[in-house]
Amino acid sequence: MTGEFIEAGQLTLDTLNDLWSGQPVKGVIYNSITLSSSAPGIVDDHPMPSISRYASFYWPGGSPEARQSFETIDLHGLPDPSKAGAEISRVRSAILGAYVGRAALQRVPAELREAWRAAEAAAPFFVTQLSEMCKIFTVPLAVCITSDVTSGEQGRRIMHMFYPNVTHPAPVLEELQGVVRRGIQQEII
Repeated sequence: MTGEFIEAGQLTLDTLNDLWSGQPVKGVIYNSITLSSSAPGIVDDHPMPSISRYASFYWPGGSPEARQSFETIDLHGLPDPSKAGAEISRVRSAILGAYVGRAALQRVPAELREAWRAAEAAAPFFVTQLSEMCKIFTVPLAVCITSDVTSGEQGRRIMHMFYPNVTHPAPVLEELQGVVRRGIQQEII
């Protein structure tokens, strides 16, 4: 993990386009959920007009292009270098403070919530197995899209997380947060 934005490669952009259009990525079907966060400036009102700004990917086996397990891209090109560090820090803080709120879960169909419970009951370490599957298929376990809100107060952002639809989003978010924490620790050392 680096404290810099990376330039998106074609596979990363194709993955992002598939997610946005609701298409499976290499056969893996993803859901999206709005995240709440204790980080300042993050709102979880839904729906809210916004412009996608950053995409943070967690590739369990390392991205096929950058060979990092966590990477963030600026969807509007590489940002001003003098602002990049602060923006990376803001995105990381939003992810570390994120949680799956009750209102977001209530918007998930009951059948899907029941399927999550069944999968977790059948295999208590399901997210670990899912992470291994993502590694084999070279797909992300989680993608967080941080967007600038275009109405109301300036400077507000909203976050959506894409995750494989066979599991509850909370353990996937925990995995993502662990990767971000470990990356920050490595940079400090």
